[in-house]
Amino acid sequence: MFVQSFRGLRQLQEACLIFLQQLEIYDERLLEEEVSKVIDKCPDKSVIGVAHLGGVSDSGGRLSYNLRELFEKNNLEAKEINDNLIRKSDVIIMYDDNINSGLQLLNIMGELLDELEKLPKEMNLQEKHLSPLVTDEAKKKLKAMPLHFCFIVGFEGTEKKIKELLATHLGFNQDNIHIHINKLFKNSGKIFNGGDSKFNHKDKLELKEFITNVGEQLLTNENKLPEKIESCKLGYAKAEAMVLFPYNIPTMTITALWCRGTISDGIPWVPLAERRRRTKDGKFVGED
Repeated sequence: MFVQSFRGLRQLQEACLIFLQQLEIYDERLLEEEVSKVIDKCPDKSVIGVAHLGGVSDSGGRLSYNLRELFEKNNLEAKEINDNLIRKSDVIIMYDDNINSGLQLLNIMGELLDELEKLPKEMNLQEKHLSPLVTDEAKKKLKAMPLHFCFIVGFEGTEKKIKELLATHLGFNQDNIHIHINKLFKNSGKIFNGGDSKFNHKDKLELKEFITNVGEQLLTNENKLPEKIESCKLGYAKAEAMVLFPYNIPTMTITALWCRGTISDGIPWVPLAERRRRTKDGKFVGED
């Protein structure tokens, strides 16, 4: 069905089929592996707090169900991060399915600290995920204590980027920020622009042009700003990822594969795996 969207471009259908073979499904067991490794490395007498990244309706909240046996085995209980959890814990592990630009993580931590106003305008996603911490004591401790962020997938360079974002804009101690990614993607492996891409076909450049144009048109028709369109037309933050989760598809994946909308002359575009998107006041939110 998706390949049939290439009306009048039958010469690209073979390339598209080979392109789609690069998609991979990553399930929650990979996150369990990563969180388990972090738990095992924590000092024996330390009190570990575990929390999904964001609110209960975010993807991290859904993942708590899949991690319940791991937490039960270690006498842990997943919670939405709050003052009490921070006060009782020596170290906190937070988790989600993917990390891309790092802006959503930055915004969630800024929201916790009630310091979103410190973020540059272009970094403030204007989203609501959870309630701010109540006490100054908890806010101060959160910035100084060991924090482990665990993800299923992400790109190389993420740890350095996250540390710099949190330290520069919110005053976190970089030495206490630790990023754990089960499947680390190299930039050189990006599907269209990576020098080590596994996708090679004689019509690769023509397919790239078509997929790029579709992404541009979809985002243009969502009234995205030109700079946003440029950075997101092949996956948000120029990720060019080929990632599927059993329950959704992340924005790091090639945009034309998950974004429903219209393209030239009002033609409907039906994606291969439509993303479940959240809206607020008619605008899509929860995407970075």
